[in-house]
Amino acid sequence: MPEPLRMIIVGESGANGGLGCSFLFLLLYLVQHSRDDAGSRAGSTLLAFLSATLGREVLLSIAYGGSLAYLGDVMGARGDAFLLV
Repeated sequence: MPEPLRMIIVGESGANGGLGCSFLFLLLYLVQHSRDDAGSRAGSTLLAFLSATLGREVLLSIAYGGSLAYLGDVMGARGDAFLLV
């Protein structure tokens, strides 16, 4: 299988998994909080979900990806310096 095609398939499957989990969490959150308070509205629950859950996931994913990229860059530079790569 050609490398570009393989990378597209891997990226697409990762995006499907990540987006699918987010929508599952959204539905579970809406069901849980609509039962807790009969007067609560779906809009406020949706806003709370988006600000808390997705905001936290996005920020932590950016931090995690950035730290792994930095670590990989440092390890690659050290490997080049010692002729290990």
